[in-house]
Amino acid sequence: MASNVNPLAPDTIHAGVKMITDCLYCGPRVVVSGVKMLGKANRIRQLDVEGCGAVMAVLLAANRKLVFQEIVDQVGGIEPPRVFPQLQDVEGVIFLQAEPAGLILSQALRQELVRNR
Repeated sequence: MASNVNPLAPDTIHAGVKMITDCLYCGPRVVVSGVKMLGKANRIRQLDVEGCGAVMAVLLAANRKLVFQEIVDQVGGIEPPRVFPQLQDVEGVIFLQAEPAGLILSQALRQELVRNR
């Protein structure tokens, strides 16, 4: 049996170079990903649990998009400049940019919160 693949064909060489490059860059990609995950873990460790929980409770009860000002009006005692950026690290909290900008919970997070009440 003989192969009909020409090892010197440009497509074959390109594929080989691409595989070698992927193998060489694998280590640095893992390190960069690890550093990013460490940063996210540190941000989550410093999360204002009470403030974020209060905002998520209001979003769960509303069952619709809430504008940032509506959230601040309904949740007393939160620091919006601190709490709203922290919610970006909570998977399932969706920031909507369409005017007026606001927040909504994903269906998956909503179901999880209802199930664990």
